[in-house]
Amino acid sequence: ECLDSVFGQTLPQSEIEIIVIDDGSTDGTWDYLQSLRGEHPNLVAIRQENSGRPSVGRNRGLAEATGEFIFFLDSDDWFSPE
Repeated sequence: ECLDSVFGQTLPQSEIEIIVIDDGSTDGTWDYLQSLRGEHPNLVAIRQENSGRPSVGRNRGLAEATGEFIFFLDSDDWFSPE
């Protein structure tokens, strides 16, 4: 639901950079992210060993970001279409 809410934005996807940090998940998340990359070229998926702290993944995402504005969205969050 989280990523679907980003993909469903009224803002053109070409104006959205999506950076997902997989913090050592073991539930198939990485494979799911890989399956989305072909359809969503604005998705950057990064895998790292589990850090146990949200700040590590967020800092990694900040280092990779190229956009002017940044928003953190956790896996249990979602956006309305606008």
